[in-house]
Amino acid sequence: MKSSEIPLWPTEPPTHGSIRLRMFDDQDVHMALDLSQDPYVPSIGTLPARATAEEALSWVRRQRHRHSDATGFSFAIADVTTNRALGRVGLWVRNLSEGRATIGYESYIEPWNTASVRVAERTGYKYEGLLRSHQEIAGKRVDMSLHAAVREVTQCSYDESVTAL
Repeated sequence: MKSSEIPLWPTEPPTHGSIRLRMFDDQDVHMALDLSQDPYVPSIGTLPARATAEEALSWVRRQRHRHSDATGFSFAIADVTTNRALGRVGLWVRNLSEGRATIGYESYIEPWNTASVRVAERTGYKYEGLLRSHQEIAGKRVDMSLHAAVREVTQCSYDESVTAL
């Protein structure tokens, strides 16, 4: 997908309850440093384990370029009151021309990760099946449960599309 084909970045950050999805900024390095301490998070992404401040800042800055690189939207999940980053979620649109997008981690979930399965189910995703040896994580091939949500989206604005997802 070319950067000219990707939907525009939202003019107003999507907000729900006490959270806001916003563009990353350099102040989010604290959240990246925290995430890098988790034994699992670095094994599934580009954030180094036990990142230095410089490595964490580099990761934060890479998140800002996901949209201009035409891979999708990397949102900081922020507290609506303090604007402090609490986590990250992505909307990946490489297959948007085929009518598919991937949100965060909810499409492919390791079967043992029952907390993520519950989040997917609560947000309307249905279990579709088990994909054997689907993905490499931390140097090992692992099974992934596929969860999907099919929603009818017709021609609409970007803001309406995000709401439909």
